[in-house]
Amino acid sequence: MKKSLVLSIVVALYSLLQGTISYLLYERYTSDAEIRANSLVTKNVYVYQGLIDAFRPLPESIFLTFFNFDDFKSHVAEANSAPAPRKEHLRKVLFETMYPTYEKLLSPKGFSQLQLHLQNGERFLQLFDPLVYGDSSLPASGLESLNKSLVFTEGYNFDSGDYHYFFPIFHKNERVGTIEMSISFEFFHQLASKALNLKVQKIFPTTFTKYDLMEFSFASNQKNDLFVENLLLKEQSSLVLNDKSALTAFALLGTNGKPSAYLVALKEDYVIATLRSQFVEDTLASSVLLVTVIILALLYYRYLILSNNIQSHDSTLQIQTDTLKRQNAFMHTLFQTIPSPAFLKSPSGEFLKCNEAFANLFGKPANEIIGSATNSLLYEIQAKKAVEMDNYVLSTQNPLSYEQCMRVGGDEKDFIVQKNILKSNGEVLGIVGIMQEITDRKKYQEKLEHVILEKNIQQAQLMHDSEIINRYAIFVKLDKSGVILNASEAMASISGFSKKELIGKKWQSFCKEPNEIVNEIQKQFLLSNKWEGVLSFARKDGNAYWLRCTLLTQKNQDEDLKTLIVFATDASNEVRIRGLSYIDELTQIYNRRKLVESLENALRVVKRYPNEQSALIFFDIDNFKTVNDTHGHLVGDAILQELSLLVKDHLREIDTFARWGGEEFAIIAPKTDMQGAIKITEKLRSLISNYHFKKAEHITCSFGVTEIKSSDTNNTLIERVDKALYISKNKGKNRIEFLG
Repeated sequence: MKKSLVLSIVVALYSLLQGTISYLLYERYTSDAEIRANSLVTKNVYVYQGLIDAFRPLPESIFLTFFNFDDFKSHVAEANSAPAPRKEHLRKVLFETMYPTYEKLLSPKGFSQLQLHLQNGERFLQLFDPLVYGDSSLPASGLESLNKSLVFTEGYNFDSGDYHYFFPIFHKNERVGTIEMSISFEFFHQLASKALNLKVQKIFPTTFTKYDLMEFSFASNQKNDLFVENLLLKEQSSLVLNDKSALTAFALLGTNGKPSAYLVALKEDYVIATLRSQFVEDTLASSVLLVTVIILALLYYRYLILSNNIQSHDSTLQIQTDTLKRQNAFMHTLFQTIPSPAFLKSPSGEFLKCNEAFANLFGKPANEIIGSATNSLLYEIQAKKAVEMDNYVLSTQNPLSYEQCMRVGGDEKDFIVQKNILKSNGEVLGIVGIMQEITDRKKYQEKLEHVILEKNIQQAQLMHDSEIINRYAIFVKLDKSGVILNASEAMASISGFSKKELIGKKWQSFCKEPNEIVNEIQKQFLLSNKWEGVLSFARKDGNAYWLRCTLLTQKNQDEDLKTLIVFATDASNEVRIRGLSYIDELTQIYNRRKLVESLENALRVVKRYPNEQSALIFFDIDNFKTVNDTHGHLVGDAILQELSLLVKDHLREIDTFARWGGEEFAIIAPKTDMQGAIKITEKLRSLISNYHFKKAEHITCSFGVTEIKSSDTNNTLIERVDKALYISKNKGKNRIEFLG
């Protein structure tokens, strides 16, 4: 143990010293390499800037010499406002002036384009290869800065890949146009590559990220992030990639003075390669020197140890023997205290040791088990599996845990068996195993799986039932404000709307009942949390249908209203059959029974909403008996039918029009004050008196009008309006009488 401790200390000391030396050497290499990489960036910037500075005098001198004279400037100024024919003539004149300059001075020097832009940014003339005479329909690019500044400007444009020079043209102290000269930046690339010996170079937009560097850099994400961060902050950056390469980048400024793109270059540098080689050589030299020193120190230490061991060999041997005996006794005691059955087997498969729990499990004394094989305790199939697991542990020398059923004491029991090899100084001594009974746990697991299976079957049945309900039961689910959250397929089928068209809309938008009835339903529901009744709705095709609805609540754990559930059945046939009992057979308008029911509803509305004014109108045909006596009852019936149709066509949808009996009719006019009721009545009186009937050319009607009051009953209301009608007839007929 002392030897291993010394060895551990030596290894740790060597690792510490070598790591420290290597770290210091690497820090020196990294610092020197970064300084070299930064100098390469600076060199790249100087070379490219030098090339740009060297080419700048050419466009400046050309502009000042060939374009900055009065005739040229006056032509440009005139082109800004000249009509089309004159403008075309000026374009030709200016083209003849500019073309020789481009052809003889600019193009041979590598310039790819010469353009003239007018004051408003219109590209008036452009010359490049292939030569184009002029194009006034394309907008000028790169003139944003000149629209704000009246000074010479230049810069790189990423979209075009060119370096642009812009020169403003002044005439009478006013800028009238701009001369643009462009040279491909590839021209600068070719010249710079020869001077700098760059391996790879590429221009990236200002929006580039670290992922764009993948084709250049295989450095860590942290280094790439730092490279990009320095470039965006300082407009130049560098990164040492490997033993001989460096990644450099700097900003190319646009015409606005801000970065327009970034030029990234990869260069193999002999200085960085030399620094890397020097770092490797210094590291190896320091390692060899340090190993030599440590070996000498160990040899001296070994000499001292051997001298001491010779003197104390006998005493040490006795101490070690006693220690082994104590360790053996301790391991035996520890093995016996393990509560679960445990055993130790030789590599050949015989039991070497077992604890009391293992002996009790198989009902044999431990001395009978020790020295026996596995098949003496287990049945053949069970013993075969146990032996296979032993061989697997011995071959792989890895721990193993598996589940096995064993017949013990006449009963089948389930165990989890954990096995591992036992080693000493690298030698395999045997296999140690521990068994844990899981019979009860497995039975519980089987019961749990059975319960889960039954639950899944129930859920599947519920889903099946839910699908049947969704297909055949009419129901909707609403939130507290009445918005439809869900609807069954049966609801979609009867309404003609798809579920998508229903969900998200308020149920009132599909209901044809008056707002008073809808509001009354909501109030009754808030009082009792339940409502039942028949409501009319509009299908998608416009036809009406009726549902007998039951409205229920669905609350959360705090007993707060969460959602509303509406179950319904189709009551359309029932309503249509019942509706026939409300229709007068002769006139096909409502009969007296329907009028009485409608009058009761109107009284309920007025009593609940006192400010809701409504009116009742009675009228009958003047001298109708004479018509019957003169023309016969068939003509009288035809007149009743024609009159009913005439009045019905001139009433509102909310009005209720019914035949009270004989030649007497009634109208309920909701949401109508007395002034409005008299206006409606006068319109009808005039309409009837001026109408030419088919069987009798001229008839008149007398009218009685009264207000529906909250204190009224059906009887008091009918008595009052009937009295008003009686007064109207006695005062000469064909008139209106009002009683409040």
